[in-house]
Amino acid sequence: MAAFTGHSAEPCHTPQPDPNYELRLLMEQFARDSERSWSRMDLCTQAFHETEEILLSIKKSVDDLERSYAQPAPDHPSATILEEEEEEEGYEDIVEHTRVVT
Repeated sequence: MAAFTGHSAEPCHTPQPDPNYELRLLMEQFARDSERSWSRMDLCTQAFHETEEILLSIKKSVDDLERSYAQPAPDHPSATILEEEEEEEGYEDIVEHTRVVT
């Protein structure tokens, strides 16, 4: 009978640490961070395009308003007021010019 020496006949295999374990963890973390970054960038791009559409819509509205104020409709009361003011200004210019000449 063999005496128990504390050693087994089979070699003891202790698990060796994976030399790439930390690298693999870093790569997984990088992949998660990259995916979040791309997701955020997509949201920012979408928000930019929505903002751009809103600004273009506002610009169009402002342009339309400027055009409507620049050219009042002929039947609108402000159209006749503007015409009368222009006629009065022209008359005043003629009167002023006549005073200077005489």
